[in-house]
Amino acid sequence: MLNTLKIKDFEGELMECLRKSQWKQHFGAIMAFLWNAGGNPTDYVFELVQLAVQNGPETMLECFSILEAMEGPIPEDQLIEAQHFLHNAHKEEVNEYDKNLIALLSNALADKEVDLD
Repeated sequence: MLNTLKIKDFEGELMECLRKSQWKQHFGAIMAFLWNAGGNPTDYVFELVQLAVQNGPETMLECFSILEAMEGPIPEDQLIEAQHFLHNAHKEEVNEYDKNLIALLSNALADKEVDLD
């Protein structure tokens, strides 16, 4: 049922959910809802990417869906921080599958319009 809702300006509330470590096992589902509900969390790109990488393949795949559907522009600071984080995570990752997912996230961001203000 949650996946069929279309709501505006809800991204902040879902980010609050993703900041709660006790909900860690639900991060993938929360990100899936964010995507399915049409979220456009441009102000939270760095935080989303960081949470996704730190919480494994499921959250990275859900984050990729969000990034792919995201309409720009993305604030420049969010984009720079996210790409820097992904670059370092890619260098440090030893698991080849996770390394590919990190590269996928980075490539999704590379195609986005940047807000230079």
